[in-house]
Amino acid sequence: IFTFYPFLFSIFYDIILNFIQKNHISVPSSKIWFSYIIIYYILFLFLKEITVVLKDQVKKHSKIIIACLYALTVSIAFNFFWLPGRIYASGITGFSQLIVSVVESFLGISFSIPFLVLLMNLPLLIISWFVINRSFTKYTILAVLLTYFFMSIVPVKTIVTDPILASIVGGVLHGASVGITLNSDFSTGGLDIIGILVR
Repeated sequence: IFTFYPFLFSIFYDIILNFIQKNHISVPSSKIWFSYIIIYYILFLFLKEITVVLKDQVKKHSKIIIACLYALTVSIAFNFFWLPGRIYASGITGFSQLIVSVVESFLGISFSIPFLVLLMNLPLLIISWFVINRSFTKYTILAVLLTYFFMSIVPVKTIVTDPILASIVGGVLHGASVGITLNSDFSTGGLDIIGILVR
């Protein structure tokens, strides 16, 4: 490390020695003192690098945690409030609900809403991979897959019977979770990707 800046370190060394001589500071020797400086500086750089690595790891794992929280929260909003209250969500989820309702009414065929949401996200995720950002898309894919998983395993329960209250509570849960993901540099798929593309 010190070989890159020999001139600067020689000046720094002279400053330290002049300070020692003027203040009559007792030290083992100038060489030992200089070795202390080198050791402390190397330790400082080492700790700095460790801090940077740890921050990157925390940031990376925080995105995974946020993706999990989003998927769980939106699944609760959907299966506890919107679906029992016959409320259609926004974006691809709501469009999937509409398709399932129409197909069931006219053809009597039942589709899985989470699977249809996942299927409709695939072309948008491919576009995002090549157009927006691959790191952004990786965590978006994770959020979409986790949403499919949680929406499939969280049971449908009626928490409130008032459709207005159900829409408000579900909307708050969904909006807050989407905002957190966008603030963490990835999205929840669907219209979020389209919004970023046309921004």
